[in-house]
This record gives sequence, structure tokens and C-alpha cells, in this order.
Amino acid sequence: MGVAGCGKSSVGTALARALGAPFLEGDELHPPENIAKMRSGIPLTDEDRWPWLYRIRERIAKFGDRLVVSCSALKPVYRNLLCWGAPDPHSTAASPGASRVAYILLQPSEADLRRRLAARAAAGGHFMPPSLLGSQLAALE
Repeated sequence: MGVAGCGKSSVGTALARALGAPFLEGDELHPPENIAKMRSGIPLTDEDRWPWLYRIRERIAKFGDRLVVSCSALKPVYRNLLCWGAPDPHSTAASPGASRVAYILLQPSEADLRRRLAARAAAGGHFMPPSLLGSQLAALE
């Protein structure tokens, strides 16, 4: 977990390989509307993120303990959803039951993040522009 450019995909892929587990790139589950917003430099809102997080949660529930996922999971309420299936762990709404989920926060320096995002943008490799880094750092709890 962490902001854009922190290394979630690289570390997640390596961890999945070491564990012999499948890897899920969370960004692949974003709805097209989210990708369009980010490409346009518009930060996502909580309302934008809920459908995406529920999609990731469905995959976690399906695979159980043998899945490595890359996901920003910027706020505790998002992490609760990924564990419990609902933003409130005491809620039963849309909850398939708790999953065993562990988080690894990747937290490079802001200078390293900016360098990585600039290189990624120059290579045309991702829909998340460097201009949104500040909004992600502000949202990270």
C-alpha cells in the first residue's frame, strides 16, 4: 500500500513470486471513469474509490490468504473495507466475512516519489500523472 510511485507493483510482484501466490494489480480494477479522471489530473474522491475497493475486496475474498494485491489503501476506512467487506467492521452490509489481510506501507521520500513519477510519465507508462501526488500524500492516513 502507499501513494503512486512508491513501488507497490514492483514489490508486490516480487513478494507474490517469493510466496508462490498470485498477484493482483489493483489499478487494473479501476472503472474507466476513475482512469479518465486521473488522466485529466482530477483527484479521486471517496465516492470514486468505493466501487474500485469493492472489486478488490471481492478478489481478496475469492482467493483468501493466497493473494498479493497492490492497492493504495490510503485511509483506514479503505483498509477496513478490504478486510471486512464494509467500511465499518461492525457492519454486516455487503460483508462476506473477515479476511486475513496484512498491509505493507511503502513510503519512499517525496523527492524519490516525484522522480519516479516523472520517469514513469516520460515513458508513458501509467495513467496517474505526477500532478496528483500531492493529493495522495494529503489523503494518506
